[in-house]
Amino acid sequence: MKESGPLAGFTLVEILITVGLMVIISSVSLLSLYGRRGKVDLDNTARQMAALLREAQSRAVSQASSSAWGVHFENSTSTTPFYAIFAGTYATTSRAGTHPLPSAVVYVSSSLAAGAVREVIFTRTTGAPSASTSVAIALRDGLAQSSTVSVASSGLVSF
Repeated sequence: MKESGPLAGFTLVEILITVGLMVIISSVSLLSLYGRRGKVDLDNTARQMAALLREAQSRAVSQASSSAWGVHFENSTSTTPFYAIFAGTYATTSRAGTHPLPSAVVYVSSSLAAGAVREVIFTRTTGAPSASTSVAIALRDGLAQSSTVSVASSGLVSF
């Protein structure tokens, strides 16, 4: 006997269609969130690089540790690529802080080739950089989304 009325059940086909739609909507949402996370990592890394450059410049102007200050960018092939603030001449002992790149972010090879390093050193008192330079970073999954941190010869840091 077939039931009818407000308490009638659902057919197997209706349940499968509903579950299928829920799976599709969930997977699209997760992919969207994953892409957003990479963009957030990229933006946060660019902001942190710019802040570290400004901090090195500020320490140089205030003559902290009685030396020049700089930021070392290293696109290492044997370890995680990183950037670090340092006093005087760069060495592992002169680092005041090291920041690895997030796993979703890479240096753009045209900006900093694999295995290469780049340093920006700010002179004491004036805070002038050793040279104007820029470092570009991008998402590992595609270079379509990128950000460039620049230091002008005047000392202006921008991204």
